[in-house]
Amino acid sequence: MLFGTGDAQVCRAQAPVVARDVEGSFTYDGSVSRSATEQKSELRWEWQVPGGPRVAATLDVEAAVESVFVGAQRVGRGQRGARPEGHVVPYAGELPVVVTFDANVPVCILRVDGMEISPAVWPVPTRGRVRPPPRKPFSLGLVVVGLVAIAAIAAITRVCSVFDVRGFGFTRGEAGKTTWRAPNGLFVARFPSAFAARLADGPPGSTTAVLQIRGGDDAIVLFAIPLEPGSREPWWVHKRFYPEVLAALPRATGDYEELSRNDDTSAGDSRAVVHGRLKNGKGESAKVWSTAFVHGNAGYVFAYETREGGRDDDESALRRIVDATELSALAETSPR
Repeated sequence: MLFGTGDAQVCRAQAPVVARDVEGSFTYDGSVSRSATEQKSELRWEWQVPGGPRVAATLDVEAAVESVFVGAQRVGRGQRGARPEGHVVPYAGELPVVVTFDANVPVCILRVDGMEISPAVWPVPTRGRVRPPPRKPFSLGLVVVGLVAIAAIAAITRVCSVFDVRGFGFTRGEAGKTTWRAPNGLFVARFPSAFAARLADGPPGSTTAVLQIRGGDDAIVLFAIPLEPGSREPWWVHKRFYPEVLAALPRATGDYEELSRNDDTSAGDSRAVVHGRLKNGKGESAKVWSTAFVHGNAGYVFAYETREGGRDDDESALRRIVDATELSALAETSPR
């Protein structure tokens, strides 16, 4: 069943997932797949047409050229934005298949008889790097600024004594609890001191916080961004901002596969819940869980990843940290 309508789909890769009542099987043998990290200037999507061929689409960002393939054969090519009506895919089936590229954002959609099919493979955005500040000559002023910064951090960070986390080798009441407020004021995270918090790049006005277990790759990503007034569906938030969350995960260096999705309700908010898998070139894989929702005038995507085949307690600990995150309405936050 297709969730979310309106804007173009960004990141939905359940296999099989077909819009509305179109169904089909998916068997991926890797014959035409390439990781988005292999060619950074080329973005690639793949679909399995129910009862039909495997279709791929590529976008050469630098040359602004869009192409469509059936198997290894190219069946369509043009400058980006030159075919707003889309590329018609020739095949022996009765229903028309059309691939459409967005002219402004890296989004590509395949429709069968006007109904959208989720991709099996799509590009994961490259994670941004944190740029170190420029070096400055040492001065007494730097010492004063440093002391002020330490005082400010101490004012917003509290270390308490008890946190109920049984995963990652913790026992009940053994781990400390850290409180961390998002710079845009849209959430307050609470997590054990064995996790390190850092900020990742994101759209203007957003906060992308990465809480990563020290010495490991298991991590949580908390994303929040103000939205224009008016209702937004949780599946719209998912498809618009989920790529940002995937890119911030420590293991986001390979292919992502969506496994399942469902609607949920928590604390009065309707939520879009997705389970997926990240797999790197070494054959290592991690489970990815995410939830997207709207609260007040803000959109949220919370996710965690944990090693596939790991302890159930570790995954439960990640979920409890996500559930402990406190949301703040825009009206409750002070201007920054």
